Amino acid sequence: MMRQEQLAETARRIRLVAVDLDGTGLTDEKEFTPYTRRTLQALIDRGYQVVPTTGRSYYGLVENLLKLDGVKYAITADGAFVTEHETGTRIWEKTIPCETAASLADELLEDGNCVYYHRNDARCTHVMACTDRELYENHIWRPGFPDPKGLVTEHFGDCIRELNEDVVKIGLFFDLEAYSFERYEGLMQEKYPEISYFRADRNSLEITSCETSKGKALAFLAGRLGLDPSEICAFGDNGNDVEMLRYAGLGVAMGNAIPAAQEAADHIIGTNNEESVAKFIEAYFLK
Repeated sequence: MMRQEQLAETARRIRLVAVDLDGTGLTDEKEFTPYTRRTLQALIDRGYQVVPTTGRSYYGLVENLLKLDGVKYAITADGAFVTEHETGTRIWEKTIPCETAASLADELLEDGNCVYYHRNDARCTHVMACTDRELYENHIWRPGFPDPKGLVTEHFGDCIRELNEDVVKIGLFFDLEAYSFERYEGLMQEKYPEISYFRADRNSLEITSCETSKGKALAFLAGRLGLDPSEICAFGDNGNDVEMLRYAGLGVAMGNAIPAAQEAADHIIGTNNEESVAKFIEAYFLK
Protein backbone atom coordinates (compact mmCIF):
# COMPACT_ATOMS: atom_id res chain seq x y z
CA MET A 1 0.00 0.00 0.00
CA MET A 2 1.12 3.56 -0.68
CA ARG A 3 2.47 5.70 2.13
CA GLN A 4 0.44 8.82 2.92
CA GLU A 5 2.84 11.26 1.24
CA GLN A 6 3.12 9.04 -1.84
CA LEU A 7 -0.67 8.76 -2.02
CA ALA A 8 -1.07 12.54 -1.88
CA GLU A 9 1.58 13.04 -4.58
CA THR A 10 -0.04 10.43 -6.85
CA ALA A 11 -3.48 11.99 -6.35
CA ARG A 12 -2.20 15.37 -7.54
CA ARG A 13 -1.64 13.94 -11.04
CA ILE A 14 -5.13 12.47 -11.44
CA ARG A 15 -7.40 13.82 -14.21
CA LEU A 16 -9.89 10.94 -14.66
CA VAL A 17 -11.73 9.03 -11.92
CA ALA A 18 -13.35 5.69 -12.85
CA VAL A 19 -15.92 4.55 -10.30
CA ASP A 20 -17.43 1.08 -10.13
CA LEU A 21 -21.02 1.13 -8.87
CA ASP A 22 -22.30 -2.00 -7.10
CA GLY A 23 -20.26 -2.67 -4.00
CA THR A 24 -18.23 0.51 -4.52
CA GLY A 25 -19.99 3.83 -5.19
CA LEU A 26 -23.42 2.45 -4.31
CA THR A 27 -24.61 1.24 -0.93
CA ASP A 28 -25.95 -2.26 -0.46
CA GLU A 29 -29.38 -0.73 -1.16
CA LYS A 30 -28.06 0.09 -4.66
CA GLU A 31 -28.17 3.86 -4.11
CA PHE A 32 -25.82 6.82 -4.26
CA THR A 33 -26.13 8.61 -0.93
CA PRO A 34 -26.74 12.37 -1.23
CA TYR A 35 -23.20 12.96 0.06
CA THR A 36 -21.66 10.67 -2.55
CA ARG A 37 -23.68 12.25 -5.34
CA ARG A 38 -22.73 15.78 -4.22
CA THR A 39 -19.06 14.80 -4.01
CA LEU A 40 -19.01 13.25 -7.50
CA GLN A 41 -20.75 16.32 -8.89
CA ALA A 42 -18.19 18.58 -7.20
CA LEU A 43 -15.41 16.51 -8.77
CA ILE A 44 -16.93 16.99 -12.23
CA ASP A 45 -17.36 20.71 -11.57
CA ARG A 46 -13.64 20.91 -10.75
CA GLY A 47 -12.86 19.64 -14.26
CA TYR A 48 -12.19 15.95 -13.60
CA GLN A 49 -13.53 13.27 -15.92
CA VAL A 50 -15.80 11.05 -13.84
CA VAL A 51 -16.45 7.74 -15.62
CA PRO A 52 -18.98 5.25 -14.21
CA THR A 53 -17.65 1.72 -14.79
CA THR A 54 -20.20 -0.99 -14.22
CA GLY A 55 -21.47 -4.43 -15.10
CA ARG A 56 -24.88 -2.86 -15.67
CA SER A 57 -26.26 -1.80 -19.03
CA TYR A 58 -25.85 1.77 -20.21
CA TYR A 59 -29.63 2.18 -20.42
CA GLY A 60 -30.09 1.05 -16.83
CA LEU A 61 -27.28 3.32 -15.66
CA VAL A 62 -28.78 6.42 -17.24
CA GLU A 63 -32.39 5.59 -16.41
CA ASN A 64 -31.94 4.70 -12.76
CA LEU A 65 -28.63 5.84 -11.32
CA LEU A 66 -26.50 8.42 -13.04
CA LYS A 67 -28.26 11.77 -12.62
CA LEU A 68 -24.97 13.71 -12.65
CA ASP A 69 -24.33 16.73 -14.86
CA GLY A 70 -21.19 16.68 -16.96
CA VAL A 71 -20.49 12.95 -17.26
CA LYS A 72 -19.01 12.51 -20.74
CA TYR A 73 -18.31 8.76 -20.92
CA ALA A 74 -19.56 5.55 -19.33
CA ILE A 75 -18.04 2.06 -19.31
CA THR A 76 -20.80 -0.54 -19.04
CA ALA A 77 -21.50 -4.28 -19.29
CA ASP A 78 -18.16 -5.11 -17.60
CA GLY A 79 -16.27 -3.16 -20.27
CA ALA A 80 -18.09 -4.47 -23.34
CA PHE A 81 -19.08 -0.89 -24.18
CA VAL A 82 -17.73 2.61 -23.85
CA THR A 83 -20.48 5.12 -24.57
CA GLU A 84 -20.22 8.84 -25.29
CA HIS A 85 -22.87 10.06 -22.90
CA GLU A 86 -23.98 13.24 -24.67
CA THR A 87 -24.88 11.43 -27.89
CA GLY A 88 -25.43 7.88 -26.61
CA THR A 89 -22.91 6.67 -29.22
CA ARG A 90 -20.90 3.54 -28.52
CA ILE A 91 -17.25 4.23 -29.24
CA TRP A 92 -16.01 0.80 -28.06
CA GLU A 93 -17.86 -2.50 -28.43
CA LYS A 94 -16.64 -6.03 -27.71
CA THR A 95 -19.09 -8.96 -27.64
CA ILE A 96 -19.14 -12.78 -27.58
CA PRO A 97 -19.64 -14.32 -31.05
CA CYS A 98 -23.12 -15.79 -31.48
CA GLU A 99 -22.13 -19.43 -31.98
CA THR A 100 -19.61 -19.36 -29.13
CA ALA A 101 -22.28 -17.97 -26.81
CA ALA A 102 -24.86 -20.52 -27.95
CA SER A 103 -22.54 -23.50 -27.54
CA LEU A 104 -21.36 -22.36 -24.10
CA ALA A 105 -24.91 -21.62 -22.92
CA ASP A 106 -25.94 -25.18 -23.74
CA GLU A 107 -22.98 -26.63 -21.83
CA LEU A 108 -23.63 -24.50 -18.75
CA LEU A 109 -27.35 -25.27 -18.48
CA GLU A 110 -27.18 -28.34 -16.26
CA ASP A 111 -29.60 -29.57 -13.58
CA GLY A 112 -29.71 -27.16 -10.65
CA ASN A 113 -28.02 -24.33 -12.57
CA CYS A 114 -29.32 -21.03 -13.87
CA VAL A 115 -27.76 -19.42 -16.95
CA TYR A 116 -28.48 -16.00 -18.44
CA TYR A 117 -27.23 -13.81 -21.23
CA HIS A 118 -27.52 -10.15 -22.15
CA ARG A 119 -28.68 -9.33 -25.64
CA ASN A 120 -26.84 -6.70 -27.66
CA ASP A 121 -29.75 -4.25 -27.68
CA ALA A 122 -30.33 -0.85 -26.08
CA ARG A 123 -31.28 -2.34 -22.71
CA CYS A 124 -28.88 -5.32 -22.82
CA THR A 125 -32.05 -7.36 -22.31
CA HIS A 126 -31.63 -10.16 -19.78
CA VAL A 127 -32.68 -13.65 -20.99
CA MET A 128 -32.69 -16.38 -18.34
CA ALA A 129 -32.74 -20.18 -18.42
CA CYS A 130 -33.09 -22.78 -15.66
CA THR A 131 -34.10 -26.42 -15.90
CA ASP A 132 -36.12 -26.09 -12.68
CA ARG A 133 -38.77 -23.36 -12.79
CA GLU A 134 -39.56 -23.70 -9.09
CA LEU A 135 -35.91 -23.33 -8.13
CA TYR A 136 -35.65 -20.17 -10.21
CA GLU A 137 -38.83 -18.64 -8.82
CA ASN A 138 -38.12 -19.40 -5.16
CA HIS A 139 -34.33 -19.10 -4.86
CA ILE A 140 -32.82 -17.20 -7.79
CA TRP A 141 -35.29 -14.60 -9.03
CA ARG A 142 -34.87 -11.05 -7.75
CA PRO A 143 -36.08 -7.63 -8.94
CA GLY A 144 -34.69 -6.87 -12.38
CA PHE A 145 -34.55 -10.54 -13.41
CA PRO A 146 -36.90 -11.87 -16.11
CA ASP A 147 -40.35 -12.97 -14.97
CA PRO A 148 -40.47 -16.70 -14.17
CA LYS A 149 -43.21 -17.06 -16.80
CA GLY A 150 -40.67 -16.17 -19.50
CA LEU A 151 -38.04 -18.61 -18.26
CA VAL A 152 -36.30 -20.84 -20.82
CA THR A 153 -35.97 -24.42 -19.53
CA GLU A 154 -34.12 -26.22 -22.36
CA HIS A 155 -32.16 -25.73 -25.59
CA PHE A 156 -30.89 -22.34 -24.40
CA GLY A 157 -28.33 -22.10 -27.17
CA ASP A 158 -31.08 -22.26 -29.79
CA CYS A 159 -32.58 -19.06 -28.36
CA ILE A 160 -29.29 -17.30 -29.10
CA ARG A 161 -28.93 -18.86 -32.55
CA GLU A 162 -32.48 -17.88 -33.55
CA LEU A 163 -31.71 -14.20 -32.92
CA ASN A 164 -28.40 -14.56 -34.81
CA GLU A 165 -26.71 -11.80 -32.83
CA ASP A 166 -23.59 -11.63 -30.73
CA VAL A 167 -24.01 -11.64 -26.96
CA VAL A 168 -22.83 -9.00 -24.49
CA LYS A 169 -22.37 -11.22 -21.44
CA ILE A 170 -23.23 -14.69 -20.10
CA GLY A 171 -23.77 -15.45 -16.44
CA LEU A 172 -23.99 -18.67 -14.44
CA PHE A 173 -25.40 -19.48 -11.01
CA PHE A 174 -24.45 -23.06 -10.17
CA ASP A 175 -25.37 -25.61 -7.52
CA LEU A 176 -22.49 -25.59 -5.04
CA GLU A 177 -23.29 -29.09 -3.84
CA ALA A 178 -23.07 -30.57 -7.33
CA TYR A 179 -20.55 -28.40 -9.18
CA SER A 180 -17.54 -26.15 -8.63
CA PHE A 181 -15.77 -23.12 -10.08
CA GLU A 182 -12.96 -25.40 -11.20
CA ARG A 183 -15.36 -27.50 -13.29
CA TYR A 184 -16.54 -24.55 -15.35
CA GLU A 185 -13.24 -22.69 -15.45
CA GLY A 186 -11.58 -25.84 -16.79
CA LEU A 187 -14.27 -26.21 -19.44
CA MET A 188 -13.82 -22.64 -20.64
CA GLN A 189 -10.03 -22.77 -20.62
CA GLU A 190 -10.06 -25.95 -22.67
CA LYS A 191 -12.77 -25.17 -25.22
CA TYR A 192 -13.44 -21.41 -25.34
CA PRO A 193 -10.25 -19.34 -25.71
CA GLU A 194 -12.31 -16.48 -27.16
CA ILE A 195 -13.96 -15.72 -23.83
CA SER A 196 -12.85 -14.54 -20.40
CA TYR A 197 -14.58 -14.87 -17.03
CA PHE A 198 -14.45 -13.91 -13.39
CA ARG A 199 -15.97 -15.18 -10.15
CA ALA A 200 -18.82 -12.80 -9.38
CA ASP A 201 -20.11 -14.35 -6.14
CA ARG A 202 -19.84 -17.49 -4.03
CA ASN A 203 -21.53 -19.59 -6.72
CA SER A 204 -21.59 -17.46 -9.85
CA LEU A 205 -19.45 -16.64 -12.87
CA GLU A 206 -19.74 -13.83 -15.40
CA ILE A 207 -18.40 -14.42 -18.89
CA THR A 208 -17.47 -11.91 -21.59
CA SER A 209 -15.44 -11.71 -24.77
CA CYS A 210 -11.70 -12.13 -24.14
CA GLU A 211 -11.38 -8.61 -25.54
CA THR A 212 -13.75 -7.27 -22.89
CA SER A 213 -12.78 -5.93 -19.50
CA LYS A 214 -13.13 -2.71 -17.58
CA GLY A 215 -9.35 -2.37 -17.74
CA LYS A 216 -9.21 -2.68 -21.54
CA ALA A 217 -12.12 -0.28 -21.96
CA LEU A 218 -10.49 2.22 -19.61
CA ALA A 219 -7.19 1.96 -21.50
CA PHE A 220 -9.04 2.60 -24.77
CA LEU A 221 -10.74 5.68 -23.31
CA ALA A 222 -7.47 6.95 -21.85
CA GLY A 223 -5.85 6.68 -25.28
CA ARG A 224 -8.73 8.54 -26.87
CA LEU A 225 -8.41 11.33 -24.29
CA GLY A 226 -4.61 11.43 -24.40
CA LEU A 227 -4.25 10.40 -20.77
CA ASP A 228 -1.47 8.36 -19.19
CA PRO A 229 -2.39 5.67 -16.62
CA SER A 230 -0.67 7.83 -14.00
CA GLU A 231 -3.47 10.37 -14.54
CA ILE A 232 -6.23 7.86 -13.73
CA CYS A 233 -7.76 6.79 -10.42
CA ALA A 234 -10.07 3.76 -10.31
CA PHE A 235 -12.31 2.50 -7.50
CA GLY A 236 -13.55 -1.11 -7.38
CA ASP A 237 -14.42 -4.14 -5.30
CA ASN A 238 -14.89 -7.25 -7.45
CA GLY A 239 -13.20 -9.57 -9.94
CA ASN A 240 -14.26 -7.46 -12.91
CA ASP A 241 -12.42 -4.50 -11.36
CA VAL A 242 -9.04 -6.19 -10.88
CA GLU A 243 -7.55 -5.34 -14.29
CA MET A 244 -8.83 -1.76 -14.03
CA LEU A 245 -7.30 -1.34 -10.56
CA ARG A 246 -3.95 -2.58 -11.86
CA TYR A 247 -4.07 -0.35 -14.93
CA ALA A 248 -4.86 2.88 -13.10
CA GLY A 249 -2.02 4.93 -11.66
CA LEU A 250 -4.04 5.01 -8.44
CA GLY A 251 -6.14 1.88 -7.85
CA VAL A 252 -8.38 2.09 -4.80
CA ALA A 253 -10.15 -1.02 -3.46
CA MET A 254 -13.01 -1.06 -1.02
CA GLY A 255 -12.83 -2.52 2.47
CA ASN A 256 -15.54 -4.96 1.34
CA ALA A 257 -13.62 -5.90 -1.83
CA ILE A 258 -12.63 -9.47 -2.64
CA PRO A 259 -8.98 -10.35 -1.86
CA ALA A 260 -7.92 -10.23 -5.54
CA ALA A 261 -9.19 -6.66 -5.88
CA GLN A 262 -7.45 -5.56 -2.69
CA GLU A 263 -4.21 -7.18 -3.82
CA ALA A 264 -4.42 -5.34 -7.17
CA ALA A 265 -4.97 -1.95 -5.55
CA ASP A 266 -2.53 0.71 -4.38
CA HIS A 267 -4.76 1.69 -1.47
CA ILE A 268 -7.69 0.25 0.49
CA ILE A 269 -10.46 2.39 1.95
CA GLY A 270 -13.62 1.70 3.98
CA THR A 271 -16.72 -0.11 2.76
CA ASN A 272 -19.35 0.93 0.26
CA ASN A 273 -21.83 1.49 3.10
CA GLU A 274 -19.54 4.07 4.74
CA GLU A 275 -19.51 6.54 1.79
CA SER A 276 -15.81 5.73 1.50
CA VAL A 277 -15.43 6.72 -2.16
CA ALA A 278 -16.82 10.18 -1.42
CA LYS A 279 -14.62 10.57 1.66
CA PHE A 280 -11.49 9.65 -0.32
CA ILE A 281 -12.39 12.04 -3.17
CA GLU A 282 -13.02 14.86 -0.74
CA ALA A 283 -9.77 14.24 1.08
CA TYR A 284 -7.48 13.94 -1.95
CA PHE A 285 -9.12 15.70 -4.91
CA LEU A 286 -11.35 18.48 -3.53
CA LYS A 287 -9.12 20.21 -0.97
